[in-house]
Amino acid sequence: MEISEVTLFVIGLAASIIVWGIKTYQIKSGKDIPTVILQWLVYGVSLVLALIFQLPVLPEISFLGSPVEIIGAGFAWIGALLTSIAPAFTFATLVYTTLLKSIMEKLTPAKG
Repeated sequence: MEISEVTLFVIGLAASIIVWGIKTYQIKSGKDIPTVILQWLVYGVSLVLALIFQLPVLPEISFLGSPVEIIGAGFAWIGALLTSIAPAFTFATLVYTTLLKSIMEKLTPAKG
């Protein structure tokens, strides 16, 4: 899967905004954000960006019929739902790795 220039620009913009927010928080509170919280925040942003760029098509579901048909259709719908959202989560993981790398590079002071 290729990432377009527009997507990379938006990822870079998101990284800059997150870094700005983290640095502002650190200056005002004098505390660091734990790495785990930062990772969850970055994955949440990545998932939102992935859904914006690659919105999944949700399957249809019908609640008409006997209980056995409805339960069977429900399980089939869950399978179809997982299949339709899997690319978005895969793309979110790709965005997450790019975004987290960019943020960590901006937060880590240059050694030299």
